[in-house]
Amino acid sequence: MKEEGPAESVLSSAPANVQAALKGVFGFENSFKAAVASATSMTGLAQSVETLGANPAIKADSLTLASYVTSVCGTTTTTTG
Repeated sequence: MKEEGPAESVLSSAPANVQAALKGVFGFENSFKAAVASATSMTGLAQSVETLGANPAIKADSLTLASYVTSVCGTTTTTTG
């Protein structure tokens, strides 16, 4: 993921739990790519993605990152105009 380096750089001063959550999200991204690359059918891909998405660690990491961004930026909500 080309955004990995800049994201890690920006978050280098973040608390340890936030840095660990970021690494977890990047790990998820690598697992997702592997699932796509190894899929032999849409059903197989769907099952792999469902399994990845049900991982409690990725859910916790996502919440940790969202909470951190909210505390720094004030909101994680985006709008389109």
